[in-house]
Amino acid sequence: MDLAPGIRWSAGERATLLSIGRYRQAPRRPVTVEQAVCLLGEADLAVLPPLRGRFGPGAFAATPRLRGIATCTTNTAWLDLAAARAAGIAVRPLRTYGAPSVAEWVFATLLYETRRLGVVVGAGPGDRDACRGVDLYGKTVGIIGAGAIGRRCAEIARGFGMDVLVHNRTTVPGLSHCPVDELLRRSDVVIVSIASTGDTRGIINRAAMASCRPHAVVISVSRQDVVDVEALCALAGDGRIARFVFELDDPVDEADAARFAEMPRVLATRHIAWFTDEAHQRERAEIIANLRALAAGGDEEPDTQQDRRNGT
Repeated sequence: MDLAPGIRWSAGERATLLSIGRYRQAPRRPVTVEQAVCLLGEADLAVLPPLRGRFGPGAFAATPRLRGIATCTTNTAWLDLAAARAAGIAVRPLRTYGAPSVAEWVFATLLYETRRLGVVVGAGPGDRDACRGVDLYGKTVGIIGAGAIGRRCAEIARGFGMDVLVHNRTTVPGLSHCPVDELLRRSDVVIVSIASTGDTRGIINRAAMASCRPHAVVISVSRQDVVDVEALCALAGDGRIARFVFELDDPVDEADAARFAEMPRVLATRHIAWFTDEAHQRERAEIIANLRALAAGGDEEPDTQQDRRNGT
């Protein structure tokens, strides 16, 4: 089996991998589908990072021995799942390893905004009024997309004493569900955590967010093909929402990063919400579990309707 480069396996993890089968770690990280095909060679199982382009019928035809793929991502938009099924290739993406880390990033940025930490740091004695923040306690948070990240955000929000509303394709026990318009009308904080699928591209746009309260802080951990960030930056700039926080997609366009940094009421960070020591440990453990299942002949269809965002 071929393993994606850049993953630093511990000695114990390498021993576990050897118990599954012989493996080779690619000497370099593939960027394009063509590079990945060249690196795979005669591999029967592969661990693949997200690729530029679409790993589809041609790539599967060029790797005839391949019978299983474990991805380094929760997002499989770059992988043609229908073509994989047609070729008899099992795909096991990562599911939940990044959820705790991403949810904590959401609340770290939320507190940064609500407690005016960008102003507080370096404020002088005459800046006291500018440092006045607002409590989360007693506020309402609306979560659009109640997958692993959305559910963890709900748990954290309740710890702050917030009321929680969710909008999700399916009902999640223990959470209060409502239509998007109602959620936006009632929420002081809006968290968008929708997976990127063919059905969700462009779903969060200016029209969809028209019901937002003007004091609402909107935080997105969805990819930019789901959320129209230009439209939401404009809403923030116009005072239609109080703040808009989001992650830039990789690879980062540096000109865009500089432009967003100058926008009022906008906080755009690099793609680091998932990036913690613990997330890396969970990532490796989940990849190993997926490889073990693939080696044993296990097949599990990715549930692309659920939000399993890990920031890759």
